[in-house]
Amino acid sequence: MKKRFKSFELGSYKFTVKYVKTVKDPDTNEDILGLCDYLDSTIYVATEFKGQKLNDDAVLHNYYHEAAHAIMGIMGRQELNGDEIFIDH
Repeated sequence: MKKRFKSFELGSYKFTVKYVKTVKDPDTNEDILGLCDYLDSTIYVATEFKGQKLNDDAVLHNYYHEAAHAIMGIMGRQELNGDEIFIDH
């Protein structure tokens, strides 16, 4: 298993990272790969997606994806934060 980050500091914010079996979109209740919750400075990363176990590379990629959302959110760059292609790369 690759290293899994448990937390990170971003400026004056400390984000906690939680690896959970599934993550649900709060608006649609559909399975998603991850979620950045700014209100409680927590990133949720799914270890399964639609019933399929994700490999370590996919879980790590999803962690970095959500961390990028955290960075753009803290910077106030909502136009970039909403650009999933930008965030994914």
